[in-house]
Amino acid sequence: LMPPLRTPPSWWEWDLDLSVHAEQRMRERDITAVELRAMPEHARELMPGRVDGRFIAETRHEGATWLVVLEPDFDLECIAVVTVYTTEEP
Repeated sequence: LMPPLRTPPSWWEWDLDLSVHAEQRMRERDITAVELRAMPEHARELMPGRVDGRFIAETRHEGATWLVVLEPDFDLECIAVVTVYTTEEP
């Protein structure tokens, strides 16, 4: 397992809310909700996303690097999972 982020943002512990798009990508990429929810917990890096207000958590799953796109909702105090994808062949 990877060490947790050294300085996670204030919203890091909020509940995850899976978007319809993320659920579709999970089915296509054979990822369960349990596996997806565990991915940010083991993130080794958190980077700003291409869209303002979104972040990309880099993590590992089944020996491959995966990126989870997250969008914190400060009004609802939850994190929307926008999408998830691997950067390499497993």
